[in-house]
Amino acid sequence: MKKTILLSVLAVLCLNFPSKAQKGIQIKRLLVGSKIPDVTLNNVLKYSSASLSTSDFRNKLLIIDYMNTSCGSCIEALPRFEEIKKKYTDQVEFLIVTNERGVRVSSFLKTNSILKKTSFPVAFADTSLLSLFPHRYVSHVAWVNRGVVSAITGSEYVTAENIKLLLSGQALSLPVKTDVNYNYKLPFMAYHGQTGDPGELPKQLYYTGFREHLNGVAAYRTEKTDTVAHSRRITYINYSPVDLYLSLLNETENFPSSHVKLEIKHPENIFYGLRTGYLTEWDELHTFCYEAVLPDKMSKPEISFKIRRDVDFYTHLRSELTERTISCYQLVPESSSVPAADIRQDSTDSELIEFATVGDLLKILNDRMIGAPLFSELPNEMRIKVSIPENKLTDINYLNTALHQIHFRLMLIDKSYKILILKDEPAFNTPKS
Repeated sequence: MKKTILLSVLAVLCLNFPSKAQKGIQIKRLLVGSKIPDVTLNNVLKYSSASLSTSDFRNKLLIIDYMNTSCGSCIEALPRFEEIKKKYTDQVEFLIVTNERGVRVSSFLKTNSILKKTSFPVAFADTSLLSLFPHRYVSHVAWVNRGVVSAITGSEYVTAENIKLLLSGQALSLPVKTDVNYNYKLPFMAYHGQTGDPGELPKQLYYTGFREHLNGVAAYRTEKTDTVAHSRRITYINYSPVDLYLSLLNETENFPSSHVKLEIKHPENIFYGLRTGYLTEWDELHTFCYEAVLPDKMSKPEISFKIRRDVDFYTHLRSELTERTISCYQLVPESSSVPAADIRQDSTDSELIEFATVGDLLKILNDRMIGAPLFSELPNEMRIKVSIPENKLTDINYLNTALHQIHFRLMLIDKSYKILILKDEPAFNTPKS
């Protein structure tokens, strides 16, 4: 399967708005093991008629995919769903559901390169089915096997392997996705007198706080300035150490993950790209929440330095931002090319990502690599056409094999770069007097 890389940053989770049931229809929230009622949807695109009923799929596995047009990760999952549908045509059906208006959805279906290639029916502006599986964030997927809810997950769990297990009669032991209606505008630190008379609150209150992962809440960053207290509150919800460091650095310059060098014993615990498995489960173990209320007179560099040192302390890391000559990869053209073997046969279980320009390729590879920057002196808008399996994006040998077919290669050279070095720091060292 292919998916086309978009230049926009794709969010893992997107906010969704709560919905209400259609007038005259009694809707009860469904759980795993519940039987789905027969609900008719009257606003449907890409189907044999303008309406459909859930009973139309009573003898199939129906995957109800709740999403919206602004959720990049939801859209990226669709090619994988399409391949599953082709493999199990008579047993599996996918239904996309959104609470967005028909005009927006119809326009998006015509212009989005991924959605144009899918064959799923799309239900829009219908609150009945949305009310069966209420949620706060998308992606949100309900698995309905022959009329019975078998699982409620995010889209990453919809794999050919899990589909095969369920169709063979085996029960899925997937975690149930449960969203929390979290108010990102409020501080996660509470203090004495906070809910009392405003006159009793301290005029100056500065602090930093750290806590474990918040289950059921999407990753988010907020910043708020209090002109009365002359303070600035910065909050990071469910960030990994690497993501938080990069967020700080990218406020002033382009600083991808390839510019991070991990000199630690267990790098897979702070950078998901070095692990296999579900991102949701990794996040629960390796992301955290951080909050700082600081004087509003502090400059951006001062705030960045303060937060970076706090994260070092709480996560037992030592971060060092330095200029260093390191090995990196330069994308260069080849003057000639010898035909190579068909490399796609090695990775049929992974999505193929289709790159259209040099800039697309370098951006994605720099975001996926760790400690190995990639650059080119070629124009970013220069057209290329190459497809790489998603699970091979960090495999230099595989990348060179694929690039060789279109007369390019990644050449290893030494180059001076500003990099962020992360090292292990013993827990809470006591400074020597």
